[in-house]
Order: sequence, then structure tokens, then C-alpha cells
Amino acid sequence: MKLSTQLGKEATRGLQETFYLQSIPGLKEEILEAAKDPLDEFLDESEVEW
Repeated sequence: MKLSTQLGKEATRGLQETFYLQSIPGLKEEILEAAKDPLDEFLDESEVEW
């Protein structure tokens, strides 16, 4: 029995990005730790120079 699934471009890119980010050692732990920080320690998007 063969099964197949089709994903759209956006879903495929999302999965690829997730796999890439998961391949970076320590990144998950760093993000989870940063999520504990109070929001007033972060800059508002309007304050960031792109």
C-alpha cells in the first residue's frame, strides 16, 4: 500500500524552515528561554531600523 500527500509551496517552505531552525544546536532552548523574558525588555517593531 502506497500513501502520498501533497503540500502547497507555502506549507513546504514552512516545513523546510522548521527543519533548518531545528538543525541549529541550542536554538530551541534559546528561544524558549527568551520567551520567559518580560515584554517590556523588547523593542517595539516601530523602533527597529531595517
